[in-house]
Amino acid sequence: MRNRSREVGAAPGLADPARELLYRLYATCEKRGWTDEALAYNDQVQSCPTMSLLAALPPQSQEALHLKC
Repeated sequence: MRNRSREVGAAPGLADPARELLYRLYATCEKRGWTDEALAYNDQVQSCPTMSLLAALPPQSQEALHLKC
């Protein structure tokens, strides 16, 4: 069985609170009618699973992907 703490890379336990914060920011923006900002936060919420998977990769694999953040 895979070690689930590796799913968030160097910051175990921070993925869920970060996703929750992004969702709350999205909801606040949507409630206030800030459409552009809401869409940006929604995009980030949607990319959380991908970011978690990439963060779990060893540093050499991340470098091989040439990720630009």
